[in-house]
Amino acid sequence: MAGVNVQNSGGFEIHRYFFVLNYSLFCAAFTSFFMTTYSTKTEAEIEEEKLKKAKLLSRTIGWPSFIISLLVIILQAHLIVVTLALLFPLLTIVALKVKNLVYPADKKNRPVSSIVSGFLWPVITLGVVLDNYVSVLDFNILWLLSFILFLILALILLIGNNPLSLNTGKKATGAMLMLVFIYLYCFIASLTVNCLYDKAPPAEYAVKVIDKYFTHGRNSNYYLMLAQWNTANTGRKGKVSSSLYYRTQIGDYVTVGRRSGILGAPWYSVYHQ
Repeated sequence: MAGVNVQNSGGFEIHRYFFVLNYSLFCAAFTSFFMTTYSTKTEAEIEEEKLKKAKLLSRTIGWPSFIISLLVIILQAHLIVVTLALLFPLLTIVALKVKNLVYPADKKNRPVSSIVSGFLWPVITLGVVLDNYVSVLDFNILWLLSFILFLILALILLIGNNPLSLNTGKKATGAMLMLVFIYLYCFIASLTVNCLYDKAPPAEYAVKVIDKYFTHGRNSNYYLMLAQWNTANTGRKGKVSSSLYYRTQIGDYVTVGRRSGILGAPWYSVYHQ
């Protein structure tokens, strides 16, 4: 595999995706605030309505989430599939906000669990793809950007919702878990945009393999230990596919492709030229 092969749909398309995304989130926040402020229903009626909406939403997002996750696994870094996997969790957040389902209402949390699963599957599969093919040299800017995105999404979710209504341990725990999942999404989204949308040609280095090893567990992971090639003495280990691992012997040379990252976090991948 000659690095991570990502199809380019142009900078204009990327900006359009993010414009549509921000506009949708704004509309969702405004609608939820308006509906919450001017609602005349009793608390019991609101909770019952939330439960019905949660059950409907759980059925609506389940299959699309599964299909997108499957496509990510099959097609790996294909840009259209990656974009779908990035947008779908955000659409789930929009749906939760519009439907006023930020705080779980179901005692058994069954529909809420399905919604969370629909949110998480695309995120997890993107994380697996990134872990298999991408190594980041410096995470500092990604931590900062993902935290800023997290604050924006958390603020949007809290608009029109009274945090003091979390009067039970189950509701408070559910809200905390939701925030954890959202931050996980923000970090993986930042990492995905930085690496998989980076279209600059890599700076390539011919690097000697000084050792190799693999780990077994739930999944098998294959690593090549590399001679120093970076001035910062980082990037000494490359995670590779099993086929590249078994084709490469200690003392062979592999190609390290280094890119600057579209968000400014340098990253690299290891492959044969």
